[in-house]
Amino acid sequence: SDLYFYEQALNDAGVDTVEEMKKLYTKDEMEELVLLDKAQNFVYENAEMGVHTLNNLSDILRKKDNKIKGLIEDELKEYNNFLKESEKLLKKNKLGYKKTNLMSKISSKMGIAMETMKDNSDPAIASMVIEGLTMGIVEMETKIESYKKIVDKKILKLSNKFLKFQEEEIEKLKTFM
Repeated sequence: SDLYFYEQALNDAGVDTVEEMKKLYTKDEMEELVLLDKAQNFVYENAEMGVHTLNNLSDILRKKDNKIKGLIEDELKEYNNFLKESEKLLKKNKLGYKKTNLMSKISSKMGIAMETMKDNSDPAIASMVIEGLTMGIVEMETKIESYKKIVDKKILKLSNKFLKFQEEEIEKLKTFM
């Protein structure tokens, strides 16, 4: 939430209240700081959700004989790598990172459970993961376009690398359709 950002910003600015911060920054500067914070957290948040989702899917598939399991496990490793890399960049830039909303995680877990109960075939799983990746790609492309002029260049490079990874995963998943 933005509350964490404001608490962090207040702490970084060495002030105790928003009123004191308003004396130091214009409204536009504070809005830009919030925008920058959201931009730089995007890969982290997206990768964290990917790790959560694929862990749930892996747990469901663990006792099944789906051929797609290996690809899901490889994809999970890559999401973990992006999570660690984005966390490292955020720490290096002295920025906090936000955990994914608990309701989003619960909703995702329930959705995966319901979809795999209906059909746990490789094509159905591939389709479900492709749908999630596609949403991530659309959101990532929008964020990159919106933030490319203000975000740290290393974070922008990581965002583009993450986008390419998601696009490549869709192509691999299509082989299971």
